[in-house]
Formats: sequence, structure tokens, C-alpha cells
Amino acid sequence: ASSDQTEVGSNTAPPTVNAGPNQTLTCSAVTVTLDGSGSSSGPNVTYAWAGPGIVSGGTTATPIVNVAGTYTLTVTNQSNGCSAASQVTVDSDTAAPTVNAGTDQVISCGDTTVILDGTGSSTGANFVYAWSGPGVVSGGATAMPIVNTGGTYTLTLTNQSNGCSALDQVSVVVNTALGLETQTTPANCFGAGTGTATALASGGNGNYSYVWSTGATTAEVTGLAAGTYSVTATNANCTAISSVTVSQPPALVVNIVTTAETTAGAADGTATAMVTGGTPDYTFIWNTDATTAAINGLAPGNYSVTATDGQGCTASTSAEVNSSICNGFETALTANALICHSDSSGSVEVVVTGGTEPYTFVWSNGGDESLISGLASGVYSVSVTDANNCLLTASAAVEEPLALEITVQKTDVLCPGDATGSATVSVTGGTPDYGYTWSNGDTTPTAEGLTAGTYSIVVTDANGCEAEQTIAVILLPDLTPPVVVAQPLTVYLDATGEVEITPEMADNGSVDNCGIVDWQLSKRKFSCVETGTQTVTLTAIDAAGNATAVGFPVTILDSIAPNLLCPLSVNVLSCNLVYQYEILPLVEVCGEDFLTIPVELISGLPSGSVFPVGETVITLQATDSGGNSASCSFSVNFITPAPPAAELVPPLCAESADGSILLAPFGDPAGYTYQWDDPEGQTDSIAVGLSAGTYSVIVSGNSNGCVDTMTFTLEAPSPVEITLDELVAELSTSMNGAISVTAGGGQGAPYTFIWRFNGSIISTQEDLTGLSAGEYLLTVVDLNGCISLDTFVVDRLTNASEPEADYKLLLYPNPAGDEVYLQVAGEKAANLEVTLLDFDGRLLRQPVQVFSARHTFNLQVSDYPSGIYVARIIIDDQVMWRRVVVER
Repeated sequence: ASSDQTEVGSNTAPPTVNAGPNQTLTCSAVTVTLDGSGSSSGPNVTYAWAGPGIVSGGTTATPIVNVAGTYTLTVTNQSNGCSAASQVTVDSDTAAPTVNAGTDQVISCGDTTVILDGTGSSTGANFVYAWSGPGVVSGGATAMPIVNTGGTYTLTLTNQSNGCSALDQVSVVVNTALGLETQTTPANCFGAGTGTATALASGGNGNYSYVWSTGATTAEVTGLAAGTYSVTATNANCTAISSVTVSQPPALVVNIVTTAETTAGAADGTATAMVTGGTPDYTFIWNTDATTAAINGLAPGNYSVTATDGQGCTASTSAEVNSSICNGFETALTANALICHSDSSGSVEVVVTGGTEPYTFVWSNGGDESLISGLASGVYSVSVTDANNCLLTASAAVEEPLALEITVQKTDVLCPGDATGSATVSVTGGTPDYGYTWSNGDTTPTAEGLTAGTYSIVVTDANGCEAEQTIAVILLPDLTPPVVVAQPLTVYLDATGEVEITPEMADNGSVDNCGIVDWQLSKRKFSCVETGTQTVTLTAIDAAGNATAVGFPVTILDSIAPNLLCPLSVNVLSCNLVYQYEILPLVEVCGEDFLTIPVELISGLPSGSVFPVGETVITLQATDSGGNSASCSFSVNFITPAPPAAELVPPLCAESADGSILLAPFGDPAGYTYQWDDPEGQTDSIAVGLSAGTYSVIVSGNSNGCVDTMTFTLEAPSPVEITLDELVAELSTSMNGAISVTAGGGQGAPYTFIWRFNGSIISTQEDLTGLSAGEYLLTVVDLNGCISLDTFVVDRLTNASEPEADYKLLLYPNPAGDEVYLQVAGEKAANLEVTLLDFDGRLLRQPVQVFSARHTFNLQVSDYPSGIYVARIIIDDQVMWRRVVVER
């Protein structure tokens, strides 16, 4: 039998599920995104959401929903078929705020603004008020704005917590200006108080009140005598003023014209009533009960009559019917009216004809002359009696002109500062023609071009009577707000990250009937954090304070490129062509982290590259997240240092060691080292103490890595040479010897000649004559001070033999320090003698003598100071000279 086993595993682990935090729908967030991203994920995991309002993404981890309720996320692992579920709640917060724009308002004539009242609305830090309407002056974002124009105003209230809004409206009515007309009825009789005046107001809201100059407060006043009355009508703080004149008929005057009895007892006198003034028709009643205007058949006596006009006004008088003796006795009255209304310039004169003088006058005012004057208006009567006691009576009325009355029609000013007002007067009463004098200088009935203010006019009639009136030209309430037209703006931040707009930039043809005097912007300045499109309110205010606000879009763009700074351009003096440069930190005005702004190499070589000799231009560019780019350039100019410049100073003399070579490197001299190949192995930039010859130096630049090997040749001038032209021996002892020489070489003429004999200078001429036999030492010095020595022996001519020798001399080192060697080499042995002299020919050491063909003399010079010395070498009878230079 056999058996086998198998192992069965278990994979029932459910997936992780998390439906995320609860969410809330609001008026501003009408959809929300659920977040199941905390659940298991992977290709084998599926998501299934269930709930009342899944808009999209029901099979993803983040669905969008738009209905409040409970949502369930089921996550299934398809690998093992296991599932798990989680729930999340979506709430709703869409309650609108309470809004109440208040009661309707009225702007009356006495007011230019009114305050709306939205305080009955929801309040709190989360609520935003926004009023709109034709004339919001201020407070448009508060509960109580000020407005100055009639119309409908809307209050929109927004709860920022949930984005929900509600609105309410209120009406504002502007009362129109009052109009005022008047009507009158005249007094029925002269001097009677029976006239009436009626005021008729219009406009406003219809609730008028009146105040008359008499104190009456009704629309109609009665019982008025003739004259001018004023009335003020008021309605809701609006007023209108007018004046009215109540007229009257002329005074009713009745006079009786009588005729006397023709003969005694005839009873044939007459009396006739003569009426002036009043209002026709007239009726009469006599004391005889007669009712006609004339009565006759009268006996002498007193007769009276009462006349009544058409208005019921009466006037009475009486007269005498005289006896026959009074026939021809008559009177006539002349009345002169007042010059001006209500003055006392009237007069009445009676003219008597017939009768017997003297006459006696008795006037009703107490006068006793034929003429009475200084009278006010009225009826005056007179009784005239002659010497026969004949009696006549008569009456006359002193009239007065109507009072000068000025009626004004004016045009008020609409806009501040305008001179569009005018005033026109019409005149009644007085005596035409009229003259006009305005306070502004005008002399016609109409004054034009008036600004708001108070003006006066004096009217003078033909009699010089005057009346004055004051007129107020007012500034009418301007209730028309500006019409604001704003245009969208696109502006760019400046180098500081800010930009400012002005009302002039936004205005696109706004107008106002009186002109716009002020502009306001809800926001003028913008910064980096406000890029994008913002809504700004442009408010125009006219001279009357009317304001209109209009919103317009302002798009703020960031056009500020990063401030990319390049290193300074450099000149690099080096043989090492690798160069490292640093990209300086960026400065981004609008605050973007400079580390996030890429800097791109546009041209040139990156830092750390091997650069070519010459100039390389490097251009960098940085571009920020807004797409604004900035670039900068700099140059790296590699200059391979030129070899040091050399200044060569050759030795002054052919065998001297006083030459020098001075090197001047490019740049800092301290950065170089030197190695010369001269015997001393000098290491400075200048090699000194050099004799003629070729020298090499290795120049190393410690800072630039350059190494140069340079070779220089110092050339000495040719040695100063002395050529014997002629040597004349002394003949016996006649001192007729002579030496003639020529100098050459060195730096050339002129040469200095110094002749010595026995150690003493005997001449500085080139040639010598008159010499005795002996040894003469010549020193020749050129322009450089180089010396050549030679010895000449003047013999006595006892024989002419001359030794022959051929020897080579080598003197070294020269210049010498402590000792100098003289090597003599010849073909045969000879007597050799060496003597060391100073430059003046003085003996410094005793001669050294040897007999040899070859010999090296060691001359010690350590005790001698630096300078030029002379070695005299005698080989047999041949004399030679050599210069010895001692240097310390």
C-alpha cells in the first residue's frame, strides 16, 4: 500500500477599506469628492460605491457625489474573492441667510441722501453685504448704505460659511420740487378789506402747508385790503415762495354841480351828481328822495346825495342851491395824484370863479387855503363861501399809483460752478417807464450768466420811485448719478513685484451731467500673490456727491524675469586651461524658490571644462514657473603668459664680469621662481656678475603652472688694444727716444692715455717723444673705463738685437677673489719674471723669477681691495701686460 499527502492553505484575508472622512454639500460646493484612497489598492482590487447621488467615479476610490446621504464603499480582492465595506456621510448645509432691505424711503427736497436699513438681515462675521442700485454713495458693503438717487436697490446677503445667498429689494422715491401758483380777487371798494388770495401748490407728495405774510395758514385768505402779500408752501421739507397783489377799484367820488335860483321865489335851481371812480353802474338817492343823477325845480337850500356803484360802494356829498344873488359863483377842483405809492406828495387846489371876494375855504383835512398839499391818497372836500355868504361844496379824490411790484422768474443752477442761472423781473404799479439796476451790474429786466448765489435788483419808475427785490439763484439738487463705463485691464508686475492702477486707466468714457469730480478704486495696488484676474470697483462721484460704482476685471500678470546674475568676466593668466566658475544665487521678485528655477547653459562651456586659449563667451538662462526668462553672459579669456621680458646688460669690458640679465615676468613677480646655469647658480629674477657668454634660466610660474626655459647671450665689447706704431731708441744719451701708438677696440675713442716711468705718471698724451732709454708703462682707458696696459722699452742704440719668443699666456680666474693664476707656455725655456702692479704702476709685490718653458704662477690677491690691477710678464727681454680684476 502507498499514501500521499497534500497541504491546503488558507487565503481569506479581507482587503482594507476606508470610505474617508464625512463631507458637506454647500451652495458653493454643489458636489464633493469622496476619498477612499486609504483602502487597499492594486490591479486585483475593485471599488464599488453605493448611495443616493453618485455623479461619476462609482468604481474608483474617489467618486463625485451631489446628494446628501450615506454612501457605502465595498472593496473586493479578486485574488481571493474577499470583500470589506465602509460608510461615509455626506451632509447638506444650504440654508439661505435671512435678508431684509428695510422699508421704502423718500428723498425730500431738503435732503440729498437717505440711509437704507438692512439691519433686519442675518449678521455675523461670515455674512457679506452687497448693495446694488443707481446711486449707492457709500456703505455698499454694510447693512446701512447711503444712497442719493431714486430707484430700486437690491441687498444681496451671502453666508461665506456655505456660499448661500439671498436678496431683498427696497424702493427710494425722490420728491419733485414744489410748484406754487396764486390767484386773487380784488377788493370791491377802494380801501375796503374784501380782497382774497389763494395759493395753489403742486409737486411733492400732496400734503401741503401754507404760511401767509398775514399769519394765515390756509390755502385761501380773505378780508384783504389792496396790497402785496407773500405765501410759503411746504411739503416734506420742500418749500416754495410766491407773492400776490390784491388790487382795488379807484376811489368812488361824487360831486354836486348846482345852478342857483334865477329870481327870487322862482324855485328853478338844479343839482346834478357827478361820479368818478368806483365800479359802474351807479345809483343815486337824494335827500329829496329823488333817484336820478340830476334834480331840478329846486328852491335855494342844501341838497345831499348818496351814490352807489356796481359793487355796492357808496359816496355822499352835499351842495347849496344858492339864491339868485349867487349866480355865477362856481368852483373847480384839481387833484394831483401821489408821485409814489403810499407817500404824501398829493395836493388838491380849488379855483373859484364868480361870487364876491373874499372867499373862505374850509377843507375836510382842516386846511383853509385854496391849495392843500402833502396829502396821502383819499377823498378831500372843501366848502367855499364868498362875501355874500354864497356857499359851494366840492370833493376830489387824490389817487396814488399802484405799488411797484416786482415779480421774478428765475432759472436756477444745476451744477456747481456753472454760470447758467438767470433771473427776469416783470414790474407792475408805479409809473412806466422803468429802469433796472442789478447787483451784478446788469441794467435790463433779465440778468444772465449767474452762478448760484443771492442777487438784488432795484426798479426805478418814471417818477423816481423805487422797489427792491432779492433773488436767490440756488444750486438745484443734482439727483443724476454719473454713468460709469469701465474697461477690463491687463497689467504687469514691475521689478519690485507690484503694480498700481489708476481710475484713468479703467475709465472708458464715463460721463456726468455736472462732471465727475472724484474717482475711487476699491483696490489700486497688487502684488505677486494676486496674479490672475481680480474684480475691482470703479466709483465715480460728481459735484453733488452722486456716486456710481461699476466692477471691472483686472488681470495681473507676472512678467518679471528672475534676476539671474552671472560672474564677472575674467582674464585668466595661466597655462592650466581648466576653469571653475560659480552660478550666483537667483533672486526671484515674486518669491519663487530659486532652487526650483532651472539655469540652462545656452552657449559656452560648463564650469570645470578645459577652455581654449582666447575668449570664451558663456551665456546662461533661467526660466521661472511663469515662463519668464532671463539670461546673462560673461567671458573667460585665457591668456598664456608670455615669457618674461629680459633686459640684458653686457659686461662693460671684454674680460670683466659685471654684466647682468633682468627678467620681468607678466603679472605678479612673486609668483615665479628662477634657476640660472651660471657658475653661481643664481635663483633671482636678475643674474649679476656675468662675463660675456651664453646663459640659460628656467622660469617657473607657481600660480599659473607655466615653465619657460630661456637662453641669453651676453656679448662683451672688443678688448682695448694698443698698437705700437713706432718705437725710436735713444741714441746714446741724447734723450731722443720716442714711442708712437694707436688705441683701438673697446668702446672707441676718445681714449685716455696714461704713461708712467719708474712708477710716476709722465704724460697723458697718446705719443711720447724726447725719451731716454728705459721701460715705459702705458695705460689706455676707453669710454667704459676698460683698460689695456702695455710696456715699451726704449733702448739705447748700442745694438739692435731683439729676443724672439713665442709664448701663450692664460690668466684665470679673472675677475679673481683670493688668488689668480698665470700660466705661461712656450717652445723653449726662458727667464720668466712676473710682477703685480696697481693701476697707477706702483709695485705691489716683488717679482717672481723662474727659468722654464712652462710655468704657472700663483698670485695672491686676498689682501687687495676690489679693483683693477696690472700683471707685468717679462719673458727674456720681451715684456707683456695683463689686466687683473679683483672682486669681493
